[in-house]
Amino acid sequence: MVQRLVTCIGSRDLPEDKGIIIDKLCKFLVNNNCKMRSGGAGGTDRRFQSNFEILGGNKEIYLPWNGFEKLYVDNKDFFLVKSDICRSYTLKYHPNPNALSKYALLLMDRNAHQVLGLNLDLPSDLIVAYTENAAIKGGTAQALRMAKDLNIPVVNVGHNLPYEAFEEQINTILNLE
Repeated sequence: MVQRLVTCIGSRDLPEDKGIIIDKLCKFLVNNNCKMRSGGAGGTDRRFQSNFEILGGNKEIYLPWNGFEKLYVDNKDFFLVKSDICRSYTLKYHPNPNALSKYALLLMDRNAHQVLGLNLDLPSDLIVAYTENAAIKGGTAQALRMAKDLNIPVVNVGHNLPYEAFEEQINTILNLE
C-alpha cells in the first residue's frame, strides 16, 4: 500500500464535536497508511498528533523552535524548522510578512514544511484542516493559501457535514479503494 502524505492542521480553538470527527478521521488515515504532517500547536494540531501517536501512525511534526509547546526535536518524528529554506514561502504567501515578529515568522515558516516536507520537495497529497466555518483565517490560512496555489486538495472539517462525508472526500481524493 502506497503511503500518502496528509497535512493535518487547524485552529487552536477546537470544538469537541469537531474533535470527535478528527478522532475518527485519524483512525481512517492511519488504517490507510497515511503519514501525518503537522506543527505541534495546541488545539487541532495536537489532537491530530495525539491520535496518530495512540494509533501508532507515522508522523512528521515541525517545530518553529525546540521546546515549542513542550515538544522537542528528535529528527525522527519532530523536526526543527529550517527558516533559511522556508522564508521565501512565508514572504510569498503571507499578506503582510513585514508586520510579523521573529517568532511569528518562525510559526509561518513552519507551514512550508507542513505542506512540502523537510526539504520542501515532497508536497502533501492532501490537507485536512479545521477552521471555524471552514474560513481561511489564522495561522492555518498560510498553509491553505499554499495548498490553493500548489493545487493540493483541502478537506476542512469546519464545514457542517457528517463524518461520513469527510471520509468519502478523503477516500476519493487519495484514491484509497
